[in-house]
Amino acid sequence: MLRQRLITASLLFLLILVLIFWAPYWVFLVFLMLLAFLAGQEWGHLSLIAWPNGLALI
Repeated sequence: MLRQRLITASLLFLLILVLIFWAPYWVFLVFLMLLAFLAGQEWGHLSLIAWPNGLALI
């Protein structure tokens, strides 16, 4: 279980690096908000913080 989470986290980290260097700004923002939403599904309180901030940036 922990190993799977580490693999997932490292893949997400690599994907974020790729998006930062090669994707347009809005693609990175959408990805960030999607990530915040998925984190909110798991931890509840994070989505309440991240979604309004993400929408304010757009």
